[in-house]
Amino acid sequence: MYEKSKAFPLKGPLLLGDVVLSEETIQREAKAFGISFEMRFWELFIHGVLHLIGFDHRSDAEEKKMNKKTNFILKQLLG
Repeated sequence: MYEKSKAFPLKGPLLLGDVVLSEETIQREAKAFGISFEMRFWELFIHGVLHLIGFDHRSDAEEKKMNKKTNFILKQLLG
């Protein structure tokens, strides 16, 4: 949970949006990329959450930053 502050007072849950993943897409992309279903699931889930908190990839620099953050989070989650 986020800490309350004068600049950003929270009175309840912070609802950012939804992350919707397709099982069929995960399976297809995992196979195409030669990775496990679990790994592709986490990549897409993290990618979606990063979009919800403001990350994007409209430029090469933004994409590089987003990929770096995704990889950092994956390492924290999966070791």
